[in-house]
Amino acid sequence: MKIDKIIFAADDSHFLEFWPTQSKICKEVLGIEPVLFHITDCDSDFYYDEYGLVKKIKKIEFIRSGALAAIGRMFFTKYFPDDVCLIADIDMLLIDKNYIYNSIKNFDDNSLVIYISDAYDTNRPEAKEYVLRDYFPQNMNQLYPYHLNAAKGKTFNKILDTDCSFEEYINRHKELGNKTLFWGADECYFSQCVNNKKHNVKIEKLVRGYESPWKCLKRIERHRFPVRLEFKNEIDAQKIEGIYDFNNLKKDGIFEINCPRPYNKFKEVIDRIVDLIILKKNEDINMLNLGVKYGTDKVLHHRFDKIYEKFLNSLRNENIKLFEIGCGSEFASFNMWKEYFQNGQIFSMDINEEKVTNNGTVFKGDQNNKDDLQKMINLIGECDIIIDDGSHVPEHQINTFNFLFDKMLKNGGIYIIEDIECNYWNPKNTIYGYEVGNHNVVDYFSTVPHKINSEFSGMRNNNLISSITYFKNCIILTKMDVEEIKEKDREYRFKEML
Repeated sequence: MKIDKIIFAADDSHFLEFWPTQSKICKEVLGIEPVLFHITDCDSDFYYDEYGLVKKIKKIEFIRSGALAAIGRMFFTKYFPDDVCLIADIDMLLIDKNYIYNSIKNFDDNSLVIYISDAYDTNRPEAKEYVLRDYFPQNMNQLYPYHLNAAKGKTFNKILDTDCSFEEYINRHKELGNKTLFWGADECYFSQCVNNKKHNVKIEKLVRGYESPWKCLKRIERHRFPVRLEFKNEIDAQKIEGIYDFNNLKKDGIFEINCPRPYNKFKEVIDRIVDLIILKKNEDINMLNLGVKYGTDKVLHHRFDKIYEKFLNSLRNENIKLFEIGCGSEFASFNMWKEYFQNGQIFSMDINEEKVTNNGTVFKGDQNNKDDLQKMINLIGECDIIIDDGSHVPEHQINTFNFLFDKMLKNGGIYIIEDIECNYWNPKNTIYGYEVGNHNVVDYFSTVPHKINSEFSGMRNNNLISSITYFKNCIILTKMDVEEIKEKDREYRFKEML
């Protein structure tokens, strides 16, 4: 199982102010699309604001809009029947991608995952006291939280019966508490459906770990923030537990942060912590660290990271497609690219090996065979980045470039040729069973600077090359973007000077 969307809901209260922050965390830290259901005065179709996907939901008369937002999150998954949706609290920051992904990666897509099934474990006295309160139905045998539950929209439907109007769904919750929406009605309805209904859905119950009273492990509560609190219970808790040092988030393996509210009052502190989270995340996935982690000679020997990050860093949070010829020993470079471009799709072609993973595939093929290259184009389509770390034979490098730069690389894309050292070898030497030969890729590209300046030089730039960069043992070329292509054939304004 892999999360496709994170579902938030808010009314027009201060909770809505958390939407831009949550969007930033979802995109830059988790790599998951955020979706907001906005409880307001009208309905709307789905639309994108500057932060993510949004749908307005009209309020139901005489019911608190905050309760509609809280209860509606699971109901709204009906709009994404085939996407795995994670239910989240809009004021709770999920900051550990490995926790969100790795906890569920081996589960079936059609199951329901309850990430924190022990939140109301009645072996803890405060949980037992809570569940036995008068407003809970007498037949409550196990209660689950609403936050951090994941399933496809159609799976939630099997459990919750969401094939109905929103008002009807809300009324079912009212019926649990003598026509009132008591605190916890959402969790009560969800838990009763999970426990008592014959839905034939496999329920995966994960245990987070709790300590009394109500202390969820790997979570920072709002009273640990370095702020001046207003409510007595939070002030007392801060006196006991103290202020948390947010520089220790990674060391302590923190999964989530419960933010103080309203957001605007604590904006400066919350924003500073979000920036720290993103900074730490970016430091962790720099190419040097990942190259060492996976043992690729791109970093360990060549130190290509010194030049590559100047070209690739701005793309690492984007939904890019990368194609590399040669996946590295034990898939080293393939695995590095998968983690470096966590939101991307990574494809490789190797003469010996094949491998299929969640966000990448290694195909078997030979770059010296145009049929194999064409097969890759047919299977993968256009790519943002192409890397030739294949045979290192100069003739192959030249022919592959001429084929893929034109047919596979997107406008504005990046093309890298590695291991050009073989161009300096004795042409009679062999590598991977091929003779090096007399071709020379360095010489082949010697006229490219003139072609890039075709407006003045008059040399044709048929490949649409925008730039060329030489680094020790590699060449990096970029392809013209749409704007550059439009200007390609313009007349030189000082042509009388030529």
